[in-house]
Amino acid sequence: MAKVLIVPVCPHVDAVEAAEALAAALPDAAIEIGFIGDNVDTLVALTQRAQEIARNYDQVMEVRNSWGNKVPVWKPLYSQEKGLRLGITRQQVAYSLRSATNGVPLGEYREGDVFMPILLKDADKDSISLNDIKTLPVYSAKGRSVKVEQVIDDFSLDYEFNVVRRFNREPCMLMQCEPKRGANTMAAFSHLWKEVQEKIQVPEGYKMTYFGEQSEQDKGNKAIAANIPLMFGLIYVTLLFLFPKYYRKPVLIMAMLPLIFIGVVLGLLVFGKSLDFFAMLGLLGLIGMNIKNAIVLVDEIGLQLNAGLSPVNAVIEATKTRIVPVTMASGTTILGMLPLLGDAMFAGMAATIMGGLFVSTILTIFVLPVTYCVFFKIKSE
Repeated sequence: MAKVLIVPVCPHVDAVEAAEALAAALPDAAIEIGFIGDNVDTLVALTQRAQEIARNYDQVMEVRNSWGNKVPVWKPLYSQEKGLRLGITRQQVAYSLRSATNGVPLGEYREGDVFMPILLKDADKDSISLNDIKTLPVYSAKGRSVKVEQVIDDFSLDYEFNVVRRFNREPCMLMQCEPKRGANTMAAFSHLWKEVQEKIQVPEGYKMTYFGEQSEQDKGNKAIAANIPLMFGLIYVTLLFLFPKYYRKPVLIMAMLPLIFIGVVLGLLVFGKSLDFFAMLGLLGLIGMNIKNAIVLVDEIGLQLNAGLSPVNAVIEATKTRIVPVTMASGTTILGMLPLLGDAMFAGMAATIMGGLFVSTILTIFVLPVTYCVFFKIKSE
């Protein structure tokens, strides 16, 4: 017996498509290592080997593959000869099977902005068995009813993957896992990726690559790196507006930027963090902080010169008057980053800002005055 069901769906088709596209773009796991090729059995063997490596690593959990487990699949083989004799087409058999399992769409019901498809389903579809399917009625164009088994040569049962994912139109199976609580995702991925590359020999015609959060971070880092030259250009133009009469002052301030990398490397090493996407964001913020400190000191030297001090005394006095405000501003920022060191996501950003700001502040206070004297050829009296 069949019954009609009205199933509500999302009212906005564009919103549904956007959500599906977003879900497809987002990784299903933090760490994903994939194998791409034509033969499913080979992909399964490669992925299982990667899963074994992941299970032996104590920093990850929930090891799995992206296709899931195989599920039973009934495969009815339509008989052209029997169908012609009984007046039953392949499409009529398919219609009967769909109505007994997934349901057949009959139309749509609309209420306001809500669209609901009308499906014809079997009332007992949740408890249907193979024997029930064999005895399903199939109706011909003339209204004649026959059983499914009368137009089927074979009704085989097989086990297949319910979901077969593809990458660039090729089958792709992923080994997926999650980092344990407190573990660094990038460090865990780096360890697994190195081991998988060393221990798994990929056959000819097959490819191994990574997906997951690491892939998304790589895309983000490339996007940031591509825009860094534009960022430096805009910063230099802004400094030219700030010091219109002295083109060497913007150059001097920009020359202080490489100093921050000393602190960034030191901070990441001391706190045991890696240069991930959030650390890159911290680096961008750090560039702005370092430029601000340099502007404050260079501007103060100009004010001391306008007050009538000699160049040497102006540099010394400006450094003495700005050392406390600059140090205190940097110190409070560093202390504000301390709570983030325990966060798995933002720890890299905190380590980048803390290490970079600490070292760059000290170097700016001592190196910038000396560099200023070199740029403007100031000699001691």
